[in-house]
Amino acid sequence: MLATGLILMWSAGASAQSTIRDDFQSGSLDWGLWCPCQVNIRDVPLTYSADPDQAGDQFMSIVADKASLGGNVCRSRKPELECRPPAGTPEFTMFMSGVGAEATASQAEAVADTPESLGPSFIRPREMLSLDSTLGTLTKRAAQNPYCDDEALQHVQAAGEEGECIQRQELRPQSVHAHNMTIPFRYSIRFRMPDVIEDQKNSIRWVISQWKHEPISAAYEKEFGKGWGPSPFLAQRFDNGVLHVTIQDEHCRCMVASAPLPNGSNLVWKDGPAQYCMSTRPEDPPNFACVADLQVEYGPDPVLTSPRGRWVEMTYRVEAGRLRRAVVEIHQGKRFIVRVTGKIGYAVDPGQDSVVKFKFGPYRDYMPYVHAMDVDWLDIAPAD
Repeated sequence: MLATGLILMWSAGASAQSTIRDDFQSGSLDWGLWCPCQVNIRDVPLTYSADPDQAGDQFMSIVADKASLGGNVCRSRKPELECRPPAGTPEFTMFMSGVGAEATASQAEAVADTPESLGPSFIRPREMLSLDSTLGTLTKRAAQNPYCDDEALQHVQAAGEEGECIQRQELRPQSVHAHNMTIPFRYSIRFRMPDVIEDQKNSIRWVISQWKHEPISAAYEKEFGKGWGPSPFLAQRFDNGVLHVTIQDEHCRCMVASAPLPNGSNLVWKDGPAQYCMSTRPEDPPNFACVADLQVEYGPDPVLTSPRGRWVEMTYRVEAGRLRRAVVEIHQGKRFIVRVTGKIGYAVDPGQDSVVKFKFGPYRDYMPYVHAMDVDWLDIAPAD
């Protein structure tokens, strides 16, 4: 579907409100909108293709392959400043004449990313998962990645990036477009995933869009140490080739929507307390059930349509926070899926403003298969 142009509004300051609309028609990355610091643009560049089903339309593909094994550190501070084009290029001139000067200043002051954990997988083989109304009892066997062998680990070490057996190819908005986590914003994305997913049994953890917020309370670092990183409070996931959505109440992650499972069956979605929840607290054992302060209200047809081999449009109304009842509302196309209310995200220190950090593109445990996430358009705007 062709988007209707590109709108970009911004103002100075950390509390700036922004609207982003990108239909990827230019055939190149708009650096004024997006920072590719966690994309290996040298070895696995973004590509742009004509959509044979839409005359005149074009989409962007973000590929995960072996070249992205080891992840990608976001070097947003000096001297690299990976959120801006190389100096001397036409893109750099355009960038600096737009949002570039402010973006470069904010990058230089930015705090480096902390590594986030992919956490537990909800889409697990049926013999490992009891699917009753409370998620039942999961086996205590930690999920193992069969592809993270010695050869893969050698590649990870040689990459000199995140040092983990992961693949990360994520774009994020430039920091000047950040907004406060408590201000309602609407995120809409039209995307497609590969039709063929070679591994649908090992529960390889796979994120395709995520929302975090920062800063969070300094108490977490004191409790868990500097190596710990918060999970996204909202994530669009694709484990085992199954589109599903999770929302986090601090260390309690809950799956609130899903497409059909690999065997064609559907989970049971009921109004009331969030029912499929697992802990991400470091000291808890793998797949440890938790109780979240989250209430869910479903539409009449809450099962998501799979994006495998087809375009789907997902819209999220996002309003996080813990001091009052926060709300995330999810639609697929024009269909209302679920409204989630409660405590969403992590604690912040008194008087602290925390902004949303949104990223999209593949982020997963390593798989030796090439997969692309195709994105037709993406829209971010203040919500009504």
